[in-house]
Amino acid sequence: MFRALLMVAFLGAAGCANKGTPSTSTRTAQTQLSTVQAERPIGPTGLRLTPIEFLASLKRPPQSPDEIVLIFDNTPGWIREQDIVLLMAHLDSQARCAHVKAGSSSHDPSGHTTEGHQAAFLIQGYRAGRYPPAPDSGGFTPDVEELKRWYQQWSMSSQPPR
Repeated sequence: MFRALLMVAFLGAAGCANKGTPSTSTRTAQTQLSTVQAERPIGPTGLRLTPIEFLASLKRPPQSPDEIVLIFDNTPGWIREQDIVLLMAHLDSQARCAHVKAGSSSHDPSGHTTEGHQAAFLIQGYRAGRYPPAPDSGGFTPDVEELKRWYQQWSMSSQPPR
């Protein structure tokens, strides 16, 4: 358990590293994230990461071994409406990521996962009202086209469906 907590802390630090001078749009997004982050409760990672920052911390180099990040808490409301727009932009990404697994799950996901898969898992967490929405991301099969249709309807309504 201690090793898993260290891994989560390390991932949080690694995901927040600055990689050069940000563009204007990146600076705007960072400002928006900083504002959201200040109001955000501590999430299921045990850190004050926004879902998009958490997604960035899951990214891995193309040839890295498969990894699993354990989530020890289920924090209702951690993924908010304003996070969905940012997560949708990553749905089609094929960048390699670590899997996510609830600490209570006895199943270890195997194989590769992508940033798009993990973004869909986060969006599904919003829709379910909890993250993770399933015991692990390996057992989750996203329907990207359905998520895009849902998003289109969700973004046009005043009472968004989950």
